[in-house]
Amino acid sequence: MFLGGKDPSFYWRNAIFWIKLALFGLVFVLELTPMTTFIRVRTARRRGTALPRFPAVAYHRINTAEVVIVVAIVFVAAFMARGAWLF
Repeated sequence: MFLGGKDPSFYWRNAIFWIKLALFGLVFVLELTPMTTFIRVRTARRRGTALPRFPAVAYHRINTAEVVIVVAIVFVAAFMARGAWLF
């Protein structure tokens, strides 16, 4: 690999790497609804039409879940850097 990185086989067989990727995917999926809502709000403001209604409480819960997952990603990345749980 380049600049002293690990060989790709290291990542393919590392369970922690796959957990980290799954957590990134989960954050992406959770962010889809708020992202599309904010795009709709921005479009409505530009056109001067009524803003779409959205459940602020639900978006607050989604945001909290995303923060928890991102913190978990940091810990998983640290475990991966230390070589924990290689199989």
